[in-house]
Parts: sequence; C-alpha cells; structure tokens
Amino acid sequence: MLAVIWTFWIGVLLTAASIGAILAVVVGYIVKVKRIQYPREN
Repeated sequence: MLAVIWTFWIGVLLTAASIGAILAVVVGYIVKVKRIQYPREN
C-alpha cells in the first residue's frame, strides 16, 4: 500500500516539475528572442 501512495506522489511531483520546466523554457525563449525582435521604446 505504501508503494502505491509513494508512486502517486512521485508522479505528482514529476508532473509539476515538468510543467515548470516547460514554462521556464517558454518564458526564456520569449525573453531572449522576442525582446530582441521587438525592443521596448522609452
């Protein structure tokens, strides 16, 4: 029984970490690439 609960929570943590990593890649792309293409005007 403990193994089932442990496996479930490891899956939840890995899913959250994966979503966070994908968001970090997307935000990093936007900051590094898109801001160069469309600079802010002061």
